[in-house]
Order: sequence, then C-alpha cells, then structure tokens
Amino acid sequence: MTRDVQVLSQVGAGAYGIVYRGVYQGGEVAVKLAVTNTFDRVALREALLGTQLRHPHVVQTYAARGTRLTSEDVERIYSEPVAQPCRRSSRDLLPDMKSDDGMGAPRMVRHERQGWREVLVRVGAVGGKCLVMLVQEYCGAGNLHRAIQQGIFSAKPDHWSERVARRVLLRTAAEIVRGMIHLHSADVLHGDLKPANVLLCRSNKDRRGFEAKVADFGMSHLLGNTSRVESANWGTAAYTSPESFQGIHGKPSDVYSFGMLLWEMLTGQRPYSELNAFQIMMGISRNGMRPEWPDAEWPELCALGRRCLAAEPRERPTFRQLEVQLVELEEGLRDDGLRQMVEEEARAAAANAEAAAGPSQQPARAAGNGTDGGSSSSGADGSGAAAAAAAAHVSAAAGPASNVTSANGSTNADVRSAAAGCAPDSAAAVFSPFSTGASLTGALGGDRGAAGPDDVTAGTPAAASGLEG
Repeated sequence: MTRDVQVLSQVGAGAYGIVYRGVYQGGEVAVKLAVTNTFDRVALREALLGTQLRHPHVVQTYAARGTRLTSEDVERIYSEPVAQPCRRSSRDLLPDMKSDDGMGAPRMVRHERQGWREVLVRVGAVGGKCLVMLVQEYCGAGNLHRAIQQGIFSAKPDHWSERVARRVLLRTAAEIVRGMIHLHSADVLHGDLKPANVLLCRSNKDRRGFEAKVADFGMSHLLGNTSRVESANWGTAAYTSPESFQGIHGKPSDVYSFGMLLWEMLTGQRPYSELNAFQIMMGISRNGMRPEWPDAEWPELCALGRRCLAAEPRERPTFRQLEVQLVELEEGLRDDGLRQMVEEEARAAAANAEAAAGPSQQPARAAGNGTDGGSSSSGADGSGAAAAAAAAHVSAAAGPASNVTSANGSTNADVRSAAAGCAPDSAAAVFSPFSTGASLTGALGGDRGAAGPDDVTAGTPAAASGLEG
C-alpha cells in the first residue's frame, strides 16, 4: 500500500480526507488519504476516473490504491520501529532545503516509510476500516478560491492594470474550459465544478506565474450511451444547476457551474453567501434565482456568463463554444494594448523629430524665402527625414488607411517611402503585426516583444504584488 510513497507534510483537508505533500518514486506529489467504513462510490469514482483522464489542464493521478485494514496490519505499522535516516556527514547538518548555490538539497526523504505512522494515526486507520490513497500531481500555487480571495483578477496600482487583470481572468477561465472539454469528450461529467476544485500549478509560461487545472472527481458521472444521468447526489448548492436539483445531470449542468464560477472570478464574491443550502436550492430550482451581473463594468463577459446560467440546458453554450469566445475576448484586449503601445511610440518619435529640428533650424526657415535655397534645403534634409519617420509612425499606428495628402503636399505613401530610408529597421518592424496578426516577439528587439506591455512573466498569487501592470 505504501510502497514508493513517502509523506512530508499536510497541505489541506476536505470532505474526501486529508491531503499531504509527499514523494512518489522520487518525485514531488500530492497524497490524498481517506479512511472509510466501506469502499464508497465517491472514493472509487475519484480513484477510477482520475487515472484515466490525461490533459494539461486536468490534475493527473499517478496511482490509486486501496485496502481493507486488518488488526495485524495496523499493529505492524504502529509497532514497527522508525527507520533510521541515512548516514550523513557531520557537515551536512544545515536545514535540508537550503543551499548556498540555490540548488537546494538533493535528498527529499530520509527513509522509505517516512511519515506513515503519524499519517495513519491522524486519519484514524484502525482494523476493519478501508484506506484509499490517491497519488496525484502536486499543485503548489493553491486553488482558484484562494486566488479570488487574494484579488488576483482585480486591477491594483502595484499589481497590474485593469486590462492585464482582465487578460489574467480570461486566460485562467479558458484553461478551466479546456480541461472541461477533455472531460466531456470522454463522456465524464464533473458534477462539482467550483473554485475550490480548480488547482493552480506554478508555471513560467506567462505573467500569471500559474496555470489552472480541474481537480476532484468524487462527484463525477459517466454518461455512457446517454446524454444525461439521474442521481440524487449533487455538488455544492451555489454552483448546482436547476435540473441537477431535480436529479438530472448532463453536460449543460457543468456549464451552469462554470457560469457561477465565472461570476465569482469577476466579482470576487461568494455566490449566495447569506443563504443556506436549502434556501439556495429552493431559490434556484423554484424561483429562478440568479446572481446580478455587473454589466456596466464588462458587458461582453457578463453576457457570456448569463448564457451559461440559462434556465433551459439546451440554451447554454458548450465548453468548446466558450473556449472560442473567451480567446476572442482576450485577443481584443491584446490588440488594444498593442495599439496603445504603437501610438505612444509614434508620439515619442514625433517629439524626437521636433526636437531634432531644434532652434538652430529656425533662422534658416526665417531667412529662407528663396534667398539661400541651397542652404535652406540642406538644413531641412535632416529634420525632414526625421519628420517623415515620425509621420510613418503615426500613419502605421492609424492602420492601413488610404493615402491622404498632407499639408506639404505629400501623401502617406510618400511619408512611408521617405521613412524607410531613415527609420531603424526595428521601428519599421513594429507595425507589421497589425496587418499580419504576427507576434511582436523580435519586432521590438530583445526580450521586450516576448512579454509585451500586457502579456500575462513569472510569479505566484502570493508574489503577484511584485508584477508590473
């Protein structure tokens, strides 16, 4: 039962049992333990389904084990002498996880059965009881519920801007949706989708510093050849659909739960926090109770969330449709950020061009009037080229508009042509993304294009205050 598994420290507890940080075959994992009178359906669902679901946005289950404990098993575990830790040199007495070079300690555990005696006492393992163990992927950045409480999806001056906060919300929601697409493609209903059942794993893929993964399949159902199942069991009341309260569960039921989860991400509030479970059930199933959406703040997302909470299951979108719309919303925010960046650079280029003309050019203009045409023309070459470069910035920022004749008789095309000979390559490359849809990576040079002004670099929810907006 405990082969290849060592237990380090407790990280959480819930209705299922207790969760520990542990080691499985040398790698860091989460170990979920539950002691029950029998092998109940909740434990078996999690054990059987978890090992079959494989997706980047679904928590992985590496091993599932169960046994009925005998008195002899318990006596042997409790009376077994604690294994002596391996020999260490007298110099290796500093704290285990520290190192002068940032590499940490090479050894995660000290002996094969580390932690098990204490764990079995804590979970109440006695003869005749059933012990179920799940070895799962360790997600060290907490869960979505905690992230919402920390305000990770809200704009803060020392955190990130409103636009970035919205991108963080949409990116996280899209990851949850992708995990649910995988479940539904396998004809698995989650049955209890809520922020507490979405875990966050540390990741350096974008500015958030985490990625979301769907977890906890204790209330899941297999559809088989039908589009819905009947069961008297339902998940957390605030996230439960009207039809689920009637004992009917289908894929749209999970979409309803996602809509409530999206509302909580957007508002930062627990739904129906002032009501008990019975009041919530009656309000949703009998009276059509729904939360109020902040339409004035973000009408597009509110409209999408409201569709998820439609009373009729067939009127709710599928998770595949939700993924498309969430990505499109984030793309719009990204385009706004790029456009703003280009406009700011255009203004800066125009200011530099005006400064390049400088006071020294003013006498030449005043005395010009055709008296010293050669000198006047020569003096204008440098400033004219700089002005053309600035105009090219402005023209590109405005997008592919038709050629408009300027006050000096030149057209946008003339300005772009003049700018090509004097503007740096990197400046010209900035604007190609608007017509091609390509990334700014490389166009701006160095690492700047990799993240952009609003791309969502590493950090965890706890360290999010150090990120720039």
